[in-house]
Amino acid sequence: MKCYLINLDRSPGRLAFMAEQFERLNLSYIRIPAIDGLILGDDVLTVHKMQAAITACFLSHRSAWQAFLHSGEAFAAIVEDDAWLAPAAGHFLAVESWIPAGADIIKLETTGTKAAVANDPIFLGPARSLRRLHSLHEGGACYVVSRAAAARLIEVSEHFVLPLDMFVFGQPVIDDMNVYQMIPAPVRQKSTVETEAVGEFHSTIDLFRFSEPRPRQKRSIRKLRHEFVRPFRQAWALVRRAMKLDDFTKQRIPFG
Repeated sequence: MKCYLINLDRSPGRLAFMAEQFERLNLSYIRIPAIDGLILGDDVLTVHKMQAAITACFLSHRSAWQAFLHSGEAFAAIVEDDAWLAPAAGHFLAVESWIPAGADIIKLETTGTKAAVANDPIFLGPARSLRRLHSLHEGGACYVVSRAAAARLIEVSEHFVLPLDMFVFGQPVIDDMNVYQMIPAPVRQKSTVETEAVGEFHSTIDLFRFSEPRPRQKRSIRKLRHEFVRPFRQAWALVRRAMKLDDFTKQRIPFG
């Protein structure tokens, strides 16, 4: 299985950080030049209605998906250049024999927050499992994606208006595809492992996402339709849960 590493040309320190980790874990990688938010035009930002750094991040992942589809491989690992890889990550990024049949996306990363996951695990060993993801789990630093899922993601994300992680690991994708969470997760972002992230490892995306107020946008027909349908989707989710059609619990996803 190939690893596609997303890295900005102006971030050589991050590339060196990842290259050292890949070498230590005996992994090879294909570098995907990240889209630089500093050069995005107003026409692009108008379409996606988000800050430049967040938009560029999503576009970079789309570039990685497209490169993967040109490879002919069945699965690929998409890795951002601030991913902290635990020793266990080496095996899961090297081979695909552990991937269950029918899996579309497998999230190998945790942000240390809680997420709803299925109660029926697929065991990968005595202390590690895969569980279906039933709620948003933020972070897009490392995940495995199937060929069919990558093609589908490209198709449905042409006019994306959400950050990458909220799109791939939130509704409706986790409802429409077989999306799994690895527990414990062998990957975290460097900024969540260390108490302070400085220099190149300071997350510009998180700075914009959580600190800067988002400009108000005019309501589009698509947004109005989403808001109209949302209560019915939520009601159906409650019915499914009451009927035990969905069997999941919310838990903190550990790193290791």
